[in-house]
Amino acid sequence: MNSDASSTLSAARPFPGLRPFAFGDHEFFFGREDQSFELYRRLDRGRFLAVLGSSGSGKSSLVRAGLWPLLEAETIEEGNRGWSWVEFRPGDTPLVNLAAALAALAPDSDDPAADAGRRERFIFELRQSSHGIGDVLDLLGTITGRILILVDQFEEIFRYAAAAGRDVRDRAVAADWREEAIQLVQHLLQATRNAAHPVYVLLTMRSDFIGDCARFHGLPETISANQFLVPFLTRYQREQVIRGPIDKAGATIEPVLVERLLNDSENDFDQLPVLQHCLQRLWEEASRCIAEKHPPHLTFLHYQAIGGFEQALSAHADEVLASLAEDALAVEQTFRALSEVDREGRATRRALSLQQLRAEAGSSEPILSRVLDRFRDDDCSFLVPPRSIVPDLAATTRIDVGHEALLRRWDKISRDPVTGVEAGQDRGGWLWQEEADGRTYRALLALTEGGTSSHGATLPLDQVESRWAWWNERPRTAAWGERYGGHIDRVRRLFDDSLVALTTERDRQAAADRAEQERMQATARAQIAEAQISAERRLARRTRIAAAVLGILTVLAAGCAVYGLYQKRVAEAAKEQAVAAKEQAVAAKEQAVRWSETAGMISCVQEHALRSLGTVVPTSITFVNASTHTIRVYWLDWSGTRKAYPTIAPGQRLPLTTYISHYWVLADQDDKCFAIYQPEPFEREVDVDDTFWKMTHP
Repeated sequence: MNSDASSTLSAARPFPGLRPFAFGDHEFFFGREDQSFELYRRLDRGRFLAVLGSSGSGKSSLVRAGLWPLLEAETIEEGNRGWSWVEFRPGDTPLVNLAAALAALAPDSDDPAADAGRRERFIFELRQSSHGIGDVLDLLGTITGRILILVDQFEEIFRYAAAAGRDVRDRAVAADWREEAIQLVQHLLQATRNAAHPVYVLLTMRSDFIGDCARFHGLPETISANQFLVPFLTRYQREQVIRGPIDKAGATIEPVLVERLLNDSENDFDQLPVLQHCLQRLWEEASRCIAEKHPPHLTFLHYQAIGGFEQALSAHADEVLASLAEDALAVEQTFRALSEVDREGRATRRALSLQQLRAEAGSSEPILSRVLDRFRDDDCSFLVPPRSIVPDLAATTRIDVGHEALLRRWDKISRDPVTGVEAGQDRGGWLWQEEADGRTYRALLALTEGGTSSHGATLPLDQVESRWAWWNERPRTAAWGERYGGHIDRVRRLFDDSLVALTTERDRQAAADRAEQERMQATARAQIAEAQISAERRLARRTRIAAAVLGILTVLAAGCAVYGLYQKRVAEAAKEQAVAAKEQAVAAKEQAVRWSETAGMISCVQEHALRSLGTVVPTSITFVNASTHTIRVYWLDWSGTRKAYPTIAPGQRLPLTTYISHYWVLADQDDKCFAIYQPEPFEREVDVDDTFWKMTHP
């Protein structure tokens, strides 16, 4: 049972794009013949081989499209002495995936129940026996020739083992996870020492995970003695990568474009996958510019149109995203679920079954299917399996990112967070936002007393609204919560209790505000009465003075007839003055009443005890300076400190948008407070005229 020989490549589409080459694509696989033969020679010398290389070095493509065809040719030549090979990725169920791969060695069966039973028996043998692979092969019966087991992306076993200590609450489950990872490694090592069965093990692994091998006994020594480090391609080899598929498809390319591609990809970390994607985009762009059935001619103008080597991948992903504008949240949820940042800060893929992806993303089945199908199309291959090979996805189908280069080069995913700005302004790309969300979830979970019932645990009240807004900005499913520690019911209870506590505190504060307003109204009424009495006293005093003056003038008028007319005018002026004094007293009374009606007026003696409070009830006030004096305006912040606002010159107005639990200080030019105002739930104008100024500046 060999790898799938189907291919999506042809003369009409000779480049795979971002996804790795498959065995069926080997006719379009160029530039790596020397490396393919080197792998073949090393397998001839030993039964274990680790193919190491940086992400983007083409490890999987080299094995499938380079080594596999050589083994296939040898099998055809030697018959029963040839090769059978199977492959799997560790994923989240390493032994289950190994059992499924070994089951593929059995003859084809038309009985699904029998096949399922065989896989379960294999899983049992792998978990119970230290010679699990040999025992499974014994159950399969006679298998002629050599058997090669490919463990692709072996680094997944390290993430799996690490997850046991990071995200699992049940210690027994964590121990089972670690044990399964250890069993897989030991089965693979033991199989290469089994004399009864000629089993060969080949694994591909990112070289930056080489240090993690020390977690497993015997693995570092075996890899050190049997490894092939995939080198970067030479300039000549990269030219073969470019020209080979184009020549095979009968198309042409400008020499200047070939040179530009070679130069731009010279030292790029993601050299091969990005080059393949760039060539795929060039082919599509050139094909749109020619008549049907004519081979395209790739030019430098096409290269500029796709954004060049640096921008082609991100620009293409943005185009695909734009075509799914109505499903943008589902796209983001999908890539958040399929990627992660490991303990070393590396962006890595996180393959999931369709069923698990749907549960974590929280997207409806039709929307998620539409998103996956578009990103699996052959024109981009941003997700695998390709739609042309697997048209319909089953619940157990494994969904993965086509290549980690997408996680590093698509700005929507990889953009670094911007520091030094207000929180939330730029949290970076989806990868970093998801990591931050995971930290936030774990912090919330920790507040629920480390895994027991919360019993009234609440968030700090000043964080409730921001955390609640964060919680509701996207789907938060139970499966998503399991990714970061589980117990989502406890976190939901935490939010429920926190919202109740916040409402209770606001009700208490509102009651306190009402009591304070009532007290201030009583104070204002007392001040009104005092002002009325003072005004009446001033009126009486001025009336007595006017009467005395009138009497004196009358006496003088009797003795001095010459000045009679003059004295009459003086008397009239005195009378007018008395009337004016009375009117001023009435105006003062009316002004005092107006200010008393402004329930938000507070005495300056309380300033030291006042603090503005957080609230969600907005309002507005307008301070009107109808006096002849300049007024300074201050807001008392959360600590009671004055914060200066624009000064109001005579005759000017200052409109403000504020909240009902904020306090505003009115002061004179010497910063001496003469009034404090607390806004009401409705719009209000506060007039300050010379009469009030005199009342507050005796």
